[in-house]
Order: sequence, then C-alpha cells, then structure tokens
Amino acid sequence: MDLPTAKWNLPKALNEDGTIDETKMPKNSEYSKMVILGNKILNETSKYVGPQVKDPKKRFAGNNLSCSSCHANGGSVQNQSGFVGIWARFPQYNARGDKVITLADRINGCFERSMNGKRMPSDAPEMKAMLTYMQWLSQGVPVGAKIEGQGLKKIDFISRAADPKKGKAIYMDKCAVCHQENGLGLKNEDSAGAYYLYPPLWGNDSYNTGAGMYRLIKAASYIKENMPQ
Repeated sequence: MDLPTAKWNLPKALNEDGTIDETKMPKNSEYSKMVILGNKILNETSKYVGPQVKDPKKRFAGNNLSCSSCHANGGSVQNQSGFVGIWARFPQYNARGDKVITLADRINGCFERSMNGKRMPSDAPEMKAMLTYMQWLSQGVPVGAKIEGQGLKKIDFISRAADPKKGKAIYMDKCAVCHQENGLGLKNEDSAGAYYLYPPLWGNDSYNTGAGMYRLIKAASYIKENMPQ
C-alpha cells in the first residue's frame, strides 16, 4: 500500500530562524500560548527545562543543549530531522525498545540520551506545549504521510576504514571555527536565545553514548548534509 505524501509547508507565523512571530498568532488563545511556549522550549531548552531553570524539579535536560541544536530552527528545516508532519507519524513502532511508542515517548528518548537527562511526565505543561507546537507544525499532513525532507538524507558509505587523522585535519579546517578546537562549542553571550551559539560535540555538556548522534552512521549523515553552515 502506498503511503500518502505531503509537501513541507511551514506556518506563516514561523520566522526563518525558527522563532514565532507572535503578532501573527491568534490573540487571547490558549492554543497560541501553548504553541509559543513549545517553540521556546525547543529553541531555548536549557532555560525552560534544563540546568538554567531555577526550580530543580523542572530540570529534565541534563546538559545545556537545545532541541534546535540538532532539530534546526525549531524543527523547521528539511533534512535536519524536522518536526513538520511528525504529529501524523505517531504512535509508531520503535526498534530500540521493540514496542509501539507515542510522540511523548520519543521526545523523552531525546531527553534521556541527547539531552543526557531524565524523562518528563507526559502530562507536564512543558511536554504538552512541545506536543502542541509539533501538532501546529504538522497541520494539513495526513496520518502516516511521507514528506520530502523528513528525517535525514541517506548517504553512500565508503567500503574502507575511515582515517581519523584525515578527519581531524578536516575538523580543524572546517568545524573548529564554530565548534572550537576543543570541540566544546561556543556559548551565547546574549541572554536571549539558546545557551550555545554552536553546540559542544562532546564533553559533559553534550549528548551521551545512547544518543543517535553518537552512532557513526547517524552522525555522518547529519554532518554531510548539514555542515558547515
């Protein structure tokens, strides 16, 4: 059976940088408030549900990465694991856990691994806000539809062993200017926006060994398609 297809369409209220133009959202709307909050959580994760939150009970993310560190511009960019249409693809089977999971389960998988933190209750206001934002991005997408630009592009892998020395040289030439020579990223000196302008690639403030980006295949696909920017 052929799955339905859909185009990668973004809401008019979404800016190019992945933030929301609140003047274009319906006023005095609880739905709008939830969408806006969800967007802010994804773009400025550490401030809302991470180490920078004053209330320790709200610290679900264990590092200062933002969801947008991987899901660029609030999950609005094609071929960068964007969120457009994701609402229509869950529940779905998860091979890692060998079970059917919800979208909230998938988000929590990121919190536990990519954010090196802990699970967030599915009824938490912050979880509801993120889910509402993802639903907003997915408006008009049929259930189960395949969208051009979803996920990551598949790449052809070499049949020989990779050369770490050559990889280091490429990193210093192409990557270090943003992620720094030590790979620990560049912090944002502005109080507005994400904690990092360019995220750390390893270290205590990065993802753990359970994250998708820790897998060579996933990291190579992401880097080849999306870096440098």
